[in-house]
Parts: sequence; C-alpha cells; structure tokens
Amino acid sequence: KIAVFSKDTSIDPVGACVGMKGTRVQAVVQELRGERIDIVPWTSDPAEYVCRAILPAKVSKIIIDEDENAMEVIVPDDQLSLAIGKKGQNVRLASRLTNWKLDIRSDSEVELEHVQALESLNGIPGIGDANADITAELLYQQGFKSVQDLATADLATLLDIEGISPERAAVILQATKEHVELLAASQQEEEVQAVDSAAEESGEDSAVTDGGEESGDSMAAPAAEDV
Repeated sequence: KIAVFSKDTSIDPVGACVGMKGTRVQAVVQELRGERIDIVPWTSDPAEYVCRAILPAKVSKIIIDEDENAMEVIVPDDQLSLAIGKKGQNVRLASRLTNWKLDIRSDSEVELEHVQALESLNGIPGIGDANADITAELLYQQGFKSVQDLATADLATLLDIEGISPERAAVILQATKEHVELLAASQQEEEVQAVDSAAEESGEDSAVTDGGEESGDSMAAPAAEDV
C-alpha cells in the first residue's frame, strides 16, 4: 500500500502514479515480480485515511481512541473477510500505512456486544431506573461494556461524563462495586451447588452399579446349585 498526495489540485496523484491504462504501476509490479500495489490518496483526516487504506472493504463506522492511538473499524458482515484480507494482510498493511492500531469488527458482533453491555449495566441499582440521570446507554458510549469495567474505573474517569457530579459519581461507583460483589457471591454459590449435584449423581450411579452386581451374584448361585 502506497499513500500519495499532490500540492497541485489540478493533478490527480493516484492517476499520475497509475499512468495511462496502468502502464506506470504495471511496470513497478513487474519489477517486483507481480507484487500487488494499492495506491491510496493521502488525507490529513485520520478516520478518512483509514477508510481509504482499508479498501476495497467498505466501512460502516469508526471509533477513535487517541490515547491508545487505536481505531475500532466496524464493517458490514459481508465485508469482514475482505477488510481483514488473506492471513490478515489487508488490515496489517493498512495499519502500517496509517500508523494506527486497527481492530476490525463486524456490525453483528458490535450489536451483540451492545445488547450484552446494556443488560449488564442495567443491573446496577439506580442505572436501569426510568428516571435515572445516568443510563446504561450513556455509560456504554463512554466505553464501559460491563459492570466489571465500571467497577474498576476511578472517580476521575466518571467525572469526564458530562453532567455528572462528584457525589453522583461516587454513589454510582459504590453501587457498582457492591453489585459486582453480589454477582461474584452468586456465581460462587452456583458453582458449589453444581459440584454438590455432580457428587450426588456420581454417588447414585455407584449405588446402582453395586446393586446390579449383587443381583447378578444372587441369580448366579441358584443356577450353580441346580447343576
């Protein structure tokens, strides 16, 4: 992948590199023994630049994380394999060209994550209420995808949410941590019950087997006496 740009607006940089009927680029391809070359028009807009670099796949949405220098690139389901490329080559070259970490995801995958995140976050007391000032959708838009994500956040992170006061943020964090503790205790109790149930079933199977062997012996004895 090659990015090109021209200061002269009357010049098409991609067309200039491709040449008449592709003669220029084909000469380079032959010199490189058939290596495919993608010529991408450069732009200063990072999101647009990534969209161009990921071609021929179409992009539905891009989420930018400037702190991590990363982008989440969401594409239609039927474009996922095209965006990733054979053995991940397309996305790998696009990442190197744009100097951004790229995570390619499908629309259906993101939608499923969205539904699961809202279900998880709505379980926090005071979040799923009809009149709540802080909703699960708002938390999801801020990057929280589960109660565990929110429980590990600090107060300063929550205060970045517009309209939330320090007091309200502290209450949400406390409620979230208590909710996570309850979930952990409930999960532990379910695991213990599962182990007990498995042990009981194992004991019942053993008793049935032993009973079957005794019945077999008692039936075999009269047969021997008869003989």
